[in-house]
Amino acid sequence: MSKDDEAAITSYKESIKEEIAKGSSGRLHAGGKPTDLARVALALYAIGENPASFNGFDFLNALVNSNSIESGSNEAIWALIAVDAKDAKLSNSAKYDRDKLLKVILNFQNKDGGFGLSKGDNSSVDMTAMAIQSFSKYQNRKEIQLAIDKALIYLQESMDSRCELGGTSEAISQTIIAISSLGKDITLKENGFTSGRTKNVFTALAAYRSTWPSGFAHTVNGDVDHMATQQALMAYNSWKRVKECRNSLYDMSDIAGSEETLPQITISG
Repeated sequence: MSKDDEAAITSYKESIKEEIAKGSSGRLHAGGKPTDLARVALALYAIGENPASFNGFDFLNALVNSNSIESGSNEAIWALIAVDAKDAKLSNSAKYDRDKLLKVILNFQNKDGGFGLSKGDNSSVDMTAMAIQSFSKYQNRKEIQLAIDKALIYLQESMDSRCELGGTSEAISQTIIAISSLGKDITLKENGFTSGRTKNVFTALAAYRSTWPSGFAHTVNGDVDHMATQQALMAYNSWKRVKECRNSLYDMSDIAGSEETLPQITISG
């Protein structure tokens, strides 16, 4: 790790500590949005920190006891991804265990197989792809595999002859991450996301790329966007991990760190 990387990680951790110190006036507290809590929990895992005990705050406990889990599909989706990242042990008293989180997510699936952000919303490529990601560790469950199969059909039917999906680079990136999370190579014809001999989701994603300034745009011919660029890089990395037979993107079990038990913390190593 370079000095610049170390400095960036230190700076990030300090910014999280400052946000936690704000209490309920900030974003990172027991009543915070689950998506914010999950995002930071995953980032802490990625840098070898324990999100169940960081600067006196337990992100995972806050997630599984949140009153906002059912306010949108993304809240439950990212809560499940976060607690599954290193198979955190959940307390029996948690408001939402894994089964309950799965049930909440399933309740957002529409008849067309896709998922919307809120109940009654039309399905979207982004949310459907994220839902598949949250289901990836439960493919051995019949009900979940059925939901995945329906969601895959929705995504495939949303794709045009250029392998364009959803009209944004983020929609394509999330789809790549989703298929990769299932352990599948999205560039292979049998997985349903190619067109002809030369087109696949990566050729579609390339249409959003800018060489100067370097990065990816939200829409074709748009300005380079930080989130779009970040998600495109994550998509490529998730696919590369499949090719190299490595852990999926959000499987942090290969990262050295502490074991989590909610609400009590056991630290080993």
